[in-house]
Amino acid sequence: MLHPLLDNQLLARLPALVRSDLHAISETVELSVGQILERPGEQIASCYFVDNGLISVVAAVGGSKAEVGMIGREGCTALAFVLGGGSSPNSTVVRTAGSAQRIPVALLRVAMDETPSLMENLLKFAHVFSVQASQTVLSSGNGTLVQRIARWLLMADDRLDNHEVHFTHDAMSLVLTVRRAGITEALHVLEGQRLIKASRGVVKVMDREGLVALACGMYGIPEAEYDRVMRPPMLLPSTEPISFAKEKSRRREG
Repeated sequence: MLHPLLDNQLLARLPALVRSDLHAISETVELSVGQILERPGEQIASCYFVDNGLISVVAAVGGSKAEVGMIGREGCTALAFVLGGGSSPNSTVVRTAGSAQRIPVALLRVAMDETPSLMENLLKFAHVFSVQASQTVLSSGNGTLVQRIARWLLMADDRLDNHEVHFTHDAMSLVLTVRRAGITEALHVLEGQRLIKASRGVVKVMDREGLVALACGMYGIPEAEYDRVMRPPMLLPSTEPISFAKEKSRRREG
C-alpha cells in the first residue's frame, strides 16, 4: 500500500509513485516548540516537509530578531539547500508543535536530480516563499501593528486546523518585533471587533473576512501567488524514473 503523504500539500502535488519513493527515504518526526531545525551558517542536514505545525524563519543581527517567513503544511524547510546555498544566515525554529516528514538532504539531492516534478515543485515553493518574505518586509515597514497582527493570524490560520492559533503574547512579540504590551493592546482591538477570541496561549479566529478587510491588502499576495504557481495535486502514477529510494539502500549497505 502506498503511503499517501497527503498532509503536506507540496508532497500531495507529486505523482503517487514519487510520493511512495519519498516515503522510502523519509522519517516521520515530531516537532516541538522551540526546536531549531536550521542554525545560521551551519550546513543544512535535513529537509522537513511539514504535516502540521508552524515553522518560523528568523533573521537576526546583533540582539535583534524578526520573523521573515512562515512555513506550514503548504511547503518545506531547507530552501537554501534547494537553491544551492547549502546553509543560510537565518535560523529555522518550530513555533507550534506538530509533525513532519524528514528527508536527509543527501538523499533529497538524488531525488531532485532524478525527478523533475519534485524539483519543479520545490523551486516553485521557494519562489512563493520569497514573495512571502518580501511582503513581510512591506508589512513591517508600512502596516500598523493591528494590520500586521491580522495578517500574521490569517497566515497562521491558513496552516492550522480548528481556526486556533496556539501562541503566547511573548512569542508574538518576538516574531513581530514589538513590545508585549503592544501585542496585548492590538489583540484587544481585534477581540473588541469580534474578529478573534483570545484566551491564555490561544487565539481563535472568529471572522476571517473581517481580518482580511482589516489587513488592508497586507494579506493575500503570497497566497494568490501560491495558487497561481503551484499546480493542482497530481495523484496519477508517474512514468518518471524512480531510483533514489534504491540510493538510500545502497548508502546503507556501503
